[in-house]
Amino acid sequence: MSEILAQVAFVMIAALAIAPMVFYASSLLYVGFRFRQGSISFLVKTLVIGLMTVPVAILVTLWAILHFAAIGALWMRRILAKCTGKAIMTVADTESPHQPDDVVVHLVHGTFESNADWTNPDSPLCKAILTRNPSVRLSRFIWSGLNTHRARREAADLFAGQVLASPSRKQYVVAHSHAGNIVRDASERVPAIAQKIQGVALLSTPFIFRKTVERTGRGFVFTHSMGFAVVVQLPLALALVPFDAYGPVVAGLSMVLATLIEMKISQRFQAELNKELEIENGDVELRDVQILHAIGDEADSLLRFVSFLHESCFGLFSQLQATARQMSGHEVPHLVALGILAIAMAGTWLSDLTGRSFWISAIGVVAVGVLGAYLKERYRPSGDQPMVLMMMALPVGFISFWLAAAKSLAYGDWRLLFCPSIFISSSETPVGGQHNPIKYAPDNDGMLVHSTHSHRKAIRDVAEWLYMRETSPTSGTVRSHHD
Repeated sequence: MSEILAQVAFVMIAALAIAPMVFYASSLLYVGFRFRQGSISFLVKTLVIGLMTVPVAILVTLWAILHFAAIGALWMRRILAKCTGKAIMTVADTESPHQPDDVVVHLVHGTFESNADWTNPDSPLCKAILTRNPSVRLSRFIWSGLNTHRARREAADLFAGQVLASPSRKQYVVAHSHAGNIVRDASERVPAIAQKIQGVALLSTPFIFRKTVERTGRGFVFTHSMGFAVVVQLPLALALVPFDAYGPVVAGLSMVLATLIEMKISQRFQAELNKELEIENGDVELRDVQILHAIGDEADSLLRFVSFLHESCFGLFSQLQATARQMSGHEVPHLVALGILAIAMAGTWLSDLTGRSFWISAIGVVAVGVLGAYLKERYRPSGDQPMVLMMMALPVGFISFWLAAAKSLAYGDWRLLFCPSIFISSSETPVGGQHNPIKYAPDNDGMLVHSTHSHRKAIRDVAEWLYMRETSPTSGTVRSHHD
């Protein structure tokens, strides 16, 4: 009796393992016959995005390992500092305390460069500023440089505090890369700094824009959550396989649990982001905002590319939703026939491959399941998202989750991984206000295009802008020199 129960259990587990493949195969056959042109377009797009996601997934995995290793090292450094009594400096000023009549220029570095060379007094930019404006006091603002939303918000508060703490009535800011987002956040979070800052020059800043959008894919977007359940299997398998404790039962239960956890986390993070978006207006709330960009900036291009790839997944969900409106329950019997055909093909292949007859029993169980599910869809439709199309969305959901991980790392906000309704991208200028950015062609290939702080013409323009602001405050617009 126990042997029979064991065989039945094994057959059921095998059926559960192959059921998704059978459902997907039958769905693919049905959609291919019913919507030939659209299905080919859908499959080609899915394949292309999927192939592009493979290297992205590899890079995300390696980046995640390095990211968490760096965070661990930072925490160890903080713990060591507490034990030894040595403080870790976050804000630094290169000179003695300011006086009310001093003209102070704050130099704010970007991501991954907490000791940026361009902020040192002997850098080409600093020399150019001091040569053109000998009375200027340079003040370095040093922050962690981590590429995280939290690090930038903390830096914004600290920077606002440094500005307010200075008695100088004439303060300017030169910020590079994500430091521009720090300055923007500081102007939103602490509006009082606008009274002290006379002008800002933002170099190669990829202004981050976030917005909650309506996903027209509706219920198909739910498969994004199921992508998390699949991704969880990798570390789980690596942890349990050495102990021979990973199998179909563990995989099935962990996928259900992971999906529920993902939905709960998503609700929490979505609420947090909605509160933040309520107070964001996207503009830099300071006077005389000058924006300098290099053509072909690597950082801005990377952020936009990652956003584009992920948004393509939602385009596929939207295509499925449009297809769903053309379907009706009367077409389901054809789907049943195709499903049975796919099951027969799968059963024959598995039996020949393994030489084990229990697969025939498993296929029979799946056949009954498929038939029951399709008949239920025929007489009691599930609504906007027919099951046949929901199965088609599963691979896209898996791809979407990997691309969401890449986007989260690129923008430094892990909450994006669980909030598919949040649209995020970068822009050369803030969304609010009117700005005319100055653009520069690369000088040479010996440095990153993103390094505008070392661009010969940009250096001259920033120094001249500061000079014009002090000698003729009404004529402080950056003028690009092309001679």
